[in-house]
Amino acid sequence: MRFDGSLSERNVSLVVKKGVLSNNPTPPDLTGNYGNEKFDESGGIVELPLAYVKINRGAETIDPSEIDDMRGTSWCPFISHLVAGPSNPDVDTWLAETYTKIMNWYST
Repeated sequence: MRFDGSLSERNVSLVVKKGVLSNNPTPPDLTGNYGNEKFDESGGIVELPLAYVKINRGAETIDPSEIDDMRGTSWCPFISHLVAGPSNPDVDTWLAETYTKIMNWYST
């Protein structure tokens, strides 16, 4: 999945990137994705791998064991919030604390 975060584009598209053909294939390089939940946040292009698929020479079908699902990993994490929170990475804690403060204020 390729995301272009530039203000002029703001576009998401699906692309197929081919790895290296060999007995020991390697995944393709990804643009703006450095793994371990650290992405290029400069507003440019970021590519997130949804899956890696190994296709054997002459194969007419793809066995499910040849598909590595990358969704929910540090390379392609799930979105947990659509709100901009503080710089603290634990947004769930921040939201819970804010909710408690609001309810305490409201009850008084």
